[in-house]
Amino acid sequence: MNSRVKNLLFWVVVGLFMILLFNLFSVPTHAPEDEVIFSDFMAKLDKGEVMKVTIKANHISAILKDQSRIRTYTAEYPELVKHLREKDVQIEARPPDESPWYITFLVTWGPFILFWMPCGPATFTGPSTSTFCWSRL
Repeated sequence: MNSRVKNLLFWVVVGLFMILLFNLFSVPTHAPEDEVIFSDFMAKLDKGEVMKVTIKANHISAILKDQSRIRTYTAEYPELVKHLREKDVQIEARPPDESPWYITFLVTWGPFILFWMPCGPATFTGPSTSTFCWSRL
């Protein structure tokens, strides 16, 4: 492998490591959430223990009046918002999480770049054009 390719791979690894560190330290921290089944969530709602909910698609996170946090998953339940409003619960709706652009890029193009990356001028000459770069390492 020539020095240019080694240098490029080194900086790609350094860049990925920097992105990893950025994501590690930029995630907001909050109190841990206890996973409960949906019927337990509804029981707490009926007792008036739920203060606020955040709904992302079918995922529900709730803050109780004692400041503890719970989360649950719901099937299709069209009356949920109506039921929450009847109990005077603060409702926050959010779109589902999407993958960051660089994760999508790496998943889409990463295998192509790794396995079809040319190793030099001899890669595309002669009858051995189907051999991988890694076979000459």
